[in-house]
Amino acid sequence: MCYHVVPHTDYLGCGHRVPGRAQFVDCNLAKCKRSRYHYPHKHICDDLGCTDMLLPDQCLVMETKTTSCPSCSNSGGSSK
Repeated sequence: MCYHVVPHTDYLGCGHRVPGRAQFVDCNLAKCKRSRYHYPHKHICDDLGCTDMLLPDQCLVMETKTTSCPSCSNSGGSSK
């Protein structure tokens, strides 16, 4: 099934993890209604067992910074 990859940045100065922009990952399965390879006009979805469910988001820490996150930096302290 399809899912989203969500990149995160860890800020060690305040301990927050800030998500970035989610990216859609296509599973390329004909029975997944969210996939670009799902062609409902070529089959009967109930017969094939098509589903319209996303797998849980996959969160990846892509960057770690020693500073505080933008929100804490703007407020002058940690808002844990």
